[in-house]
Amino acid sequence: MRGGKHLADFARATFQDWVSWIQLRFEKTGWKAESARALAILTVSTMRGLALYYLATKDRPGAKLSLNAFGRLLPERRGG
Repeated sequence: MRGGKHLADFARATFQDWVSWIQLRFEKTGWKAESARALAILTVSTMRGLALYYLATKDRPGAKLSLNAFGRLLPERRGG
């Protein structure tokens, strides 16, 4: 990536902020911390990947369809 260390630090920090926020929401629905973190990383990575896909292709319907498909894969609650 261009932009050097400052951009890399910003990207890392914002990624971690989103992961922490989403992890907390998964934990509140019953996921254990380790599983909630893994699912949060997957969720943030998927959303960022689809954003990059859209920017590269301008395929809004495809990006939206994929995001909806990913959302259907997420379980609502995971006990234990």
